[in-house]
Amino acid sequence: MAVLRTTQLLAATCDAPASYPSLTAQAAVFHLFEREIAEQYGIRPEGHPWLKMVRYHANARGVPDVFGNDYTEDIPGRYDYYRVAGEEIHEVAVGPVHAGVIEPGHFRFNCIGERVLNLEIQLGYQHRGIEDLLLTAAPQRLPVIAESIAGDTAIGHSLCHAQAMEAWRA
Repeated sequence: MAVLRTTQLLAATCDAPASYPSLTAQAAVFHLFEREIAEQYGIRPEGHPWLKMVRYHANARGVPDVFGNDYTEDIPGRYDYYRVAGEEIHEVAVGPVHAGVIEPGHFRFNCIGERVLNLEIQLGYQHRGIEDLLLTAAPQRLPVIAESIAGDTAIGHSLCHAQAMEAWRA
């Protein structure tokens, strides 16, 4: 974690445990964040109600995969989609598509007739590994990378990068 305070850039680190008690059971808003932490860093949220991949890549720490995946194999075909069973149930899979405004996604509908029982949205098709790229790219490339993280926050990311570099050199 890094925080810019006046002319100082403060950074904090910690030794992350292999697992921690999941917060999702108490507050559903943590659901996707805990899944992403598990995928990107190999840290298991114990007791997570529906722990599964967000994207398809090995974790950045090089520790054993929380999901037991072998990343030399084609994983997307084995994604654990939510299932609804019944005689009149049908499943509609759409995508990955780009809606023009939001990022590309795969949408899986479980329906009875026209009534949608469940919609599972799978995003992340544009995940480019910016976190790792910022750590390994040449310094002169960092401003360009920062401003291209997301089109709607190009100025914000550029400003934050510039402030962090100014504080770091101060």
